[in-house]
Parts: sequence; C-alpha cells; structure tokens
Amino acid sequence: MNYIYIDESGDLGEKPSSSKYFVIGAIMVDNPKYLNRLIKNARRKYNNIIGRDVEIKGNKTNRQVIKKILRKVNNIDCEVLAIFLDKQNLHNVPEFYNYHALYDNLA
Repeated sequence: MNYIYIDESGDLGEKPSSSKYFVIGAIMVDNPKYLNRLIKNARRKYNNIIGRDVEIKGNKTNRQVIKKILRKVNNIDCEVLAIFLDKQNLHNVPEFYNYHALYDNLA
C-alpha cells in the first residue's frame, strides 16, 4: 500500500497580492514509518529552529536545516512529485468556474 502526503503552496486567487504560482508537492512511500521517524527526529533535533508549528514551514526554517532534512529524505525509499500551475493564464478561466474543482483536479 502506498501512503501519499501532499501539501500546497500559493493560492488560486487573482488579486495583486496573490502568488504567481500554485504548487502541489507530494511524497509517496510504501512504509510511512521511516518518513515519520525522520520528521520526528528533525523536530526533536531542530525544535528551536523549526518551532512548534504543526508542519515544518520551508519559508520559516533555516535553509541549512531544510537541506539536512532533504538529504535524509533522499535516503529513504520514496517518490517525490510536484505540480506547478503558472497562474498567468487564469484570466482566461470563466468567472463561473469552480476553483474548488480546479484544486481537487490538481490534487
């Protein structure tokens, strides 16, 4: 059985303050034990750097810590996937389009 963890970055909005891209990242593992242990150990080791957020935020965490975590992720049996949506052409989408459906389709 595969376990898939997904997270998104950005938003689907079109306001001037909205992000330029919407990104969905995923990591797929056969056995979540190794990934869970890796994250648990990272939280324990870098608690003062990562903080107490529910998730490890890439934009709030020291780049060196992120690199160390990613090097360890590289050593586990996993598949990493990403979908990038350049929102430049979203103005062509009709106003009545359901953005929740777009999110669901991307995910």
